Amino acid sequence: KRLWPRHDFFSPELWVEDDNILVDRSCLEGPDLWADPKIKNVFFMSDRLGQALIKARMKNAFKLVRCRVN
Repeated sequence: KRLWPRHDFFSPELWVEDDNILVDRSCLEGPDLWADPKIKNVFFMSDRLGQALIKARMKNAFKLVRCRVN
């Protein structure tokens, strides 16, 4: 018997820290903002967009966290 519900997704907003999430290098090509349907309440952005938000002092407003690239 399961003690928790089974989900096909996870929501890391409570525990995620810099470098806890690994994204594929192919994510570096394409849009500046994207989402993964299996990761709830999270969106990803290009380094270019992230650096612009940091420069604008918006890191905490967006709760930005750095991802590792594979």
